[in-house]
Amino acid sequence: MSTPSLHHSIGAIPLIVRSEPNEAEFTSKWNDLLTHDYFPSVNPYIRWMWTPLGTLGLSAVAAGLCGMILHPRGFVILVGILSVIGLGVAWPWLGLRGLHGTLNFDRDRAREGEAVGLKATLGNRLPWGTCGLTLEGAFLTNGPADNQPIIAGLAVFRGWRTTELTLRVTLECRGEYPTRLPRVASGFPFGLVKASRTLSCSSKILVWPQTFPVGPIPETTGQGVDGVAPRDRSGTTGDMIGVRPYRRGDSLRRVHWPQSARHDRLVICELHADSVPRVQVLLDLHDGAHAGSGSKGSREWAIRIAASFLEDWIGQGAEVEFVFQERVVFAREGSTQAKRAQMLDAVARIAPDGSVSLPELLAISACRRFRTGLRVVVTTDLGLRGLTRRPSRGVKDLFVVLRAAAFMEGGRDDERSPLPIAPWIWIDDPARIPERIRRAWKEVPLVR
Repeated sequence: MSTPSLHHSIGAIPLIVRSEPNEAEFTSKWNDLLTHDYFPSVNPYIRWMWTPLGTLGLSAVAAGLCGMILHPRGFVILVGILSVIGLGVAWPWLGLRGLHGTLNFDRDRAREGEAVGLKATLGNRLPWGTCGLTLEGAFLTNGPADNQPIIAGLAVFRGWRTTELTLRVTLECRGEYPTRLPRVASGFPFGLVKASRTLSCSSKILVWPQTFPVGPIPETTGQGVDGVAPRDRSGTTGDMIGVRPYRRGDSLRRVHWPQSARHDRLVICELHADSVPRVQVLLDLHDGAHAGSGSKGSREWAIRIAASFLEDWIGQGAEVEFVFQERVVFAREGSTQAKRAQMLDAVARIAPDGSVSLPELLAISACRRFRTGLRVVVTTDLGLRGLTRRPSRGVKDLFVVLRAAAFMEGGRDDERSPLPIAPWIWIDDPARIPERIRRAWKEVPLVR
């Protein structure tokens, strides 16, 4: 006798499906109800209660009330809690009382992302030592001093002793370090409070921004360069010195048509470079033009792009001036290496002030006096929307524009409105900035 299939059984017997309550959803609602912050304005006044010292203090008050109202044994608990508080507060302070030391860098200049050597010399002139000693990394950042990473530690540091520590740290953002005095701290034994001592620092280090190749100086029209003496390198103006195959981005005005017809491919006239090409690099640092924060924000990437143009074109013999925050930096004297160092030092010391907008920057006297040559403006789409027309005549203006929204956390997309000026280089992906610069260095402005 054959057994009836499950399909036929289900078809013959009606099933009543009862919906069971979702336990996970029920638990989530209770968690939200119990953990929701109903009075956020009160938090600054009761935040001390969330610390270990605050918890012990409330416990001491409760023990004292129990001793007064319920039984005198509550005072025994009160004495024990007060002893723990006194030991936890006094020990870190006494342990660091005789501590002194110095900290020095192993060089005076470095690049973003490079490992730098630190040498810390610590001494203790008292007979007792301390435990859990840490060197805090707040002096290597531009952010707030709270909750900064620990870069080194000593489990035990005995009395009447001098110790030397050699460390390697990586500086991720350009600037001048240390940004504040370095500190050693200890919260041993209970972590109720953290006592600290400052260390002297006799040396500073300048961290230059990360740079990348940007290619030869683009062609200029009219009186785009100063000087007529030929140089021993090829350029975009001057007398013809030979021919070469066509490269992507070459102007069609330089095509040698008879040679192109003979070889059945485009051949370009190679020209002498004039003696001193003039370039002005203008950097827009207005707060309203940038998005993101830290070394990954659009502000720091705009600084890296401007530094790349400055460093590369100084190496090609150009006379370069750098304009930012109503300041003008010239590099006209010394060797090529000295000029590069002068410019990169200025870039490394750029302050976080961002009160000057792009139209105001273009209106300063240094920009108005720049009549001939090439000007590269590094800004964002937010900064460029403040312009209604090209800033000047007689100057070839090339705009390197970063899409600000691409540098925000999460890379959210926003509505793209047409820009008033077509950018020369359009950057909407932080991971591909060097590639975009290399591919577009000689292209005509893009029309978006």
